Amino acid sequence: MLCFRHMISESKYIIEVVPLTRISLSRNQAFSYSASEEIPQGSLVSVSLFYRNINGIVIASCTCEKWTKKFVLKPIRSIIEKSFLTFEQIELAKFISDYYLCPLGIVLKSFVPKKVKAIKKNAEKNISPKSKKITLTSAQKKAIKKIQNTKHGIQNTKYYLYGPSGSGKTEVYIEAIKRLNSIKQALILLPDLTLAPQAIERYSANFKLKEIVLLHSKISKGEFYQSWEKIRSGEAKIIIGSRMALFAPFKKLGLIVIDEEHDISFKQWDSNPRYDARTVAEKLAEIYECRIVFGSSTPRVISFYKAKEKKYKLVTLPAFKIKKTAPEV
Repeated sequence: MLCFRHMISESKYIIEVVPLTRISLSRNQAFSYSASEEIPQGSLVSVSLFYRNINGIVIASCTCEKWTKKFVLKPIRSIIEKSFLTFEQIELAKFISDYYLCPLGIVLKSFVPKKVKAIKKNAEKNISPKSKKITLTSAQKKAIKKIQNTKHGIQNTKYYLYGPSGSGKTEVYIEAIKRLNSIKQALILLPDLTLAPQAIERYSANFKLKEIVLLHSKISKGEFYQSWEKIRSGEAKIIIGSRMALFAPFKKLGLIVIDEEHDISFKQWDSNPRYDARTVAEKLAEIYECRIVFGSSTPRVISFYKAKEKKYKLVTLPAFKIKKTAPEV
């Protein structure tokens, strides 16, 4: 959509911007503006929309010579930050917008955290991770081998890890992460924030604490943005979080784990964009060409059916057998 009004003589580029607000699905989601310089895709900019100023995300730009019609455009007011969102984030936002019929601007707004400086805390001193060596059972070793299988050069593969509570699914996740390329990141989605402290404790016992970040709505905006930047730079290797962690700017995602995938909390019901994190995670895995592992001791019927139909590769773990000792006489 063309946003008419002012024209600057020195303008050389036409910039396509999606304003971070609700635009009716019956209209184009992007508006055209003028600029004197080429602005990279994913940049966060300020623009005039109708009678107000609003932030938006650049999705494309081209030189004015490519346009056959003469028209007058509003200029970009200012560039807040270049390349603020990645190509992969924009692709995922477009999928959510199309699949769940939600305005693209509203979806992209979920990908833009507030830039707040984090208050320095001695958080690491409060956690004393104890490194412990994991002794894998034969069943766990077989499960890891299946998940790490690179036969036929397949990069994007979906797995379903099924096993009763206490069967050692977390140990399989940890070992699978250890076998990732050192530059790749792992995303672990949790359905309930009460599981986060236990997850941090278990993963920090096997990985460097400074490489682990937590993303959910209950942490401060400053801490959230700090974690966001660590993910973007690649400093964070393991991202543990709620469904909103799907929107993070991953540098090189290598594995996605959906723990307790049966939980209803993976669906966002109360606000736009309304989406199922499990479906969005599958799309994210396709975009990054990485593996995704769904895990549960009580699978959803639809998930287990997909595993039986070989849409997911089913990997099972038996319950741990507790050896009984003879009573003392």
